[in-house]
Amino acid sequence: MRAKASFASSVCGSDSFTALPWDTQAIYYQLCFECDVDGFVANARRVIAGLELDPTEQLKRLVDAGLLLELEHGYLIAHYWHHNKRDYKNYNAGNHLSEIAAYLKKHTSCVYVMTKEQLDSLNPDCKKSGKSRKKTDEQSLNQSKSDSCLSVNSNVVTTISGDLDTFQEPTLVEALEFASKIGMDKEQAAQVWNDCYWANWSDKDGAPIKNWQGYFRRCKQNDDALNEQ
Repeated sequence: MRAKASFASSVCGSDSFTALPWDTQAIYYQLCFECDVDGFVANARRVIAGLELDPTEQLKRLVDAGLLLELEHGYLIAHYWHHNKRDYKNYNAGNHLSEIAAYLKKHTSCVYVMTKEQLDSLNPDCKKSGKSRKKTDEQSLNQSKSDSCLSVNSNVVTTISGDLDTFQEPTLVEALEFASKIGMDKEQAAQVWNDCYWANWSDKDGAPIKNWQGYFRRCKQNDDALNEQ
């Protein structure tokens, strides 16, 4: 159990949350204390049963409300990264990170979006020893002056031909908001984001994507052209 937990008012103060029965709200708070560093709860049923409540009914309410995501071996706090700040220096992946990644690969429209630290933990090439997982801009610049070899999978910096171009991977929420502005279908935008994410933000030819907004526009234009045929 976590020693402390924080809660976002945008979630717990929403009408959909306050409309839930009091016992279900209390269980949600308790599960936020029980979850691991990635927001995964492996003992949800045991916790609820210990409160002499029906686990199946309570979990169904929370899943239907979009507050929990049901995975194979437990439940995921959907708004975990709304409640908690990212710990860049001290993050150590939980035991269920691979299961979370597999779930998100199949469900592209989840409110839960993995952080850079989680992605790095899944990719052995991105793991680093030492006190800090994050290179400073100065270190990155010095390393990249003579070659172009920072991996796009780091989602922080991509260096092309010795010039430093900063690339910040968009979250799914950011991608959907941008798609709405350009009139792109939400499902299409979610699929494009998912394809880019699992391709380490490279296009179909393997070239790194430096301007994701432009890439989304091109995808929309291609889709519009196909629909006109």
